[in-house]
Amino acid sequence: MIAVAGGVLTALILLLLGFGLGVAYSNREHEAGRRIHDLLEQRGPEYALEISRRTGLSVGTVYVHLARMEQAGRVTSGLENIDPAVAGRPQRRFYRLRREA
Repeated sequence: MIAVAGGVLTALILLLLGFGLGVAYSNREHEAGRRIHDLLEQRGPEYALEISRRTGLSVGTVYVHLARMEQAGRVTSGLENIDPAVAGRPQRRFYRLRREA
């Protein structure tokens, strides 16, 4: 019984998280994704902290949406071209909308 309950619990968690199960996201999630998309469309490549500042979304929310968008092929990312030792900070990961072929 515990194994069945564990499987059901896992399925419910995955359902709530929306991992590949075709789950409709809430209006709030759609709004957050739209705000990120619109910002990248208007401003071009940005890094997550700047996206968070400009959209008013938490950094965690931005990272979740960027990961989903990248996995879906709508966004690409790459590290900026700096020497971290010279800049005195780590490289930032920039995100940009993928160009349609």
